Amino acid sequence: MNSTVKVFIRKVFRYFFLIKYFVLRNRINRASNGSPLKKGISAVISMKDEEYTIEACIRSLHGFADQIICIDNGSTDKTVKIVQHLIRELSHVELVEMPGALLGDCRNEGLKRTKYNWHLRWDADMIAHTDGPNTFVKLRDKILKSDIPKTLQLPRINLNGDFYHTVKGKTSDAGEPILMRYTRDIIYKEYGKFDTIKVPFYYKQIQEEKNYYMHCQGLKSDENLLHRFHYFVWRQYSNENTEFKLSQKDFFNKRNLYYFDTTDTKRVNYRYQRQNVQIFEKYEIEDFIDYPKEIKKLMNKNDRFKIIYKDLKPFYRMDSHHKLMSNFEPDSEDMNWSVEKFFDKINKETIKQYIN
Repeated sequence: MNSTVKVFIRKVFRYFFLIKYFVLRNRINRASNGSPLKKGISAVISMKDEEYTIEACIRSLHGFADQIICIDNGSTDKTVKIVQHLIRELSHVELVEMPGALLGDCRNEGLKRTKYNWHLRWDADMIAHTDGPNTFVKLRDKILKSDIPKTLQLPRINLNGDFYHTVKGKTSDAGEPILMRYTRDIIYKEYGKFDTIKVPFYYKQIQEEKNYYMHCQGLKSDENLLHRFHYFVWRQYSNENTEFKLSQKDFFNKRNLYYFDTTDTKRVNYRYQRQNVQIFEKYEIEDFIDYPKEIKKLMNKNDRFKIIYKDLKPFYRMDSHHKLMSNFEPDSEDMNWSVEKFFDKINKETIKQYIN
């Protein structure tokens, strides 16, 4: 079923389900434990090894969210300690640890703990504007005036690699429906390698035009980026085919051999970062918008990630906190490793090559 047909069906049936909503709203406009919802916004932040951005992320929601629920999925860096420190300062922040849980399960746990009548699906690499013309507080004032069930799709600016780069042609996009009126009818579902919010037909879907935040999607540790490169495909294959039996470890090793021709940790990381930066370009404030205040603080505080150029083109990304790579010197085999062949392999990869 194509998107046009889906939109038509939703429009036709929405008013029927909206009548049902108004009849039952006293029962479904409640927290999962049955208590009445408070007027305000609950933000749920899913995180794993996000020490670089998590504090800026949480502080950027100050003044917007009345409740911030941080769901940690097994961080091994300082992420949890940073949140614990913030909890002592900010009474509306809470922490739940769910190591090894699926992302959808983490988000649903956040729904269970929601106390307010608006829900924000947030990630640890999202940082909102706290002042100026794009401040998130303006959106808060607008939505709290409405009690109609709806989802808001928020456009975003995407940074990648470091604070100064983005992906060619993908600097800005329409974003996803991440802010919605909370009812007991909404739930997160896993679809392949992604999770998404599922809302009833009576929800109105709105596309916001103003940009309220930046998505620092590639400002993660070397280890985190490489893990995500493999993990989401492993999860998709596990969800879609019962014949796929590989453990995470075995799958990661096989995939490293397929893409990088080695399982040596240093060489894999070096070659991953070589291909990672090929589609980067400089982020130009003049063409889009200025950085949020919390990002500017990070930029002044440290310069952990750096894009290395060669022949005036992005060649490699360095993570100064990655001690394993501090003394790594690529040899001729590393330098001659083919980025072009890597991208060619992406188009040819199928689940069949990982099923015995």
